[in-house]
Amino acid sequence: MEKVLIMSTPLFLSIAFLLWKFSNERFEEEYGTRMWRQWSTRLYYWQAILYITTLITVFLVVFLMWINIIAI
Repeated sequence: MEKVLIMSTPLFLSIAFLLWKFSNERFEEEYGTRMWRQWSTRLYYWQAILYITTLITVFLVVFLMWINIIAI
């Protein structure tokens, strides 16, 4: 179980970084700088990033366990 946790943490962080890097400018332009400065807009943005990152990480870990790259 420790292998899964050790491997999934950097995977989660790298996926979150990539999603943030590719989507931050687009959403900032879409909402405008005035709306983007409000905490609620960015809160919902970061919630979505974390939910999507969690789903992608879980699916990747389950897939890697399914093809026997990770063994518990």
